[in-house]
Amino acid sequence: MTFSVGDETFEAGAGTLVWLPRIVRHVREPVGRPSVGLRHHHTGGLEGMFAKQAEYFASVTGPPDESRIDEIGARWGVARVGPSLEVTE
Repeated sequence: MTFSVGDETFEAGAGTLVWLPRIVRHVREPVGRPSVGLRHHHTGGLEGMFAKQAEYFASVTGPPDESRIDEIGARWGVARVGPSLEVTE
């Protein structure tokens, strides 16, 4: 996956640990094929957002509506601050 954390952009392969600090802009994009990641959160509260997102993703066919994802995030104070990363394979 390609990650952008603050002003740094880098690729991380299988088995890599990437720290995504709170209040620092971060984004990730899969490169080449679908990816699976494990997230661990030390602060409580966001699990509700992820549960709502999972419900939404399970209900759609095709690409998700980004404005709906933004709406869900806004309930937990999470906002997208920029466009998706441009990833080249």
